[in-house]
Amino acid sequence: MTLMFSIAVKIINEHLSDSSFGVELFANKIALGRATLHKKLVALVGEPPSELIKRMRLGKAVKLLEKT
Repeated sequence: MTLMFSIAVKIINEHLSDSSFGVELFANKIALGRATLHKKLVALVGEPPSELIKRMRLGKAVKLLEKT
């Protein structure tokens, strides 16, 4: 896991419950432009930022549902 990916995951985890958190705010938090963030994440994990955010939110939702 690269440092950039670790930072990206940390930022997303900090904002999972924020429904207004999207690619624009994500790019600002990680200090990259939207296009650069897109290119880097696709190269690292094979999916764009919006899909990574969505996948992480769904993963959290599954964990919460499994607890109940």
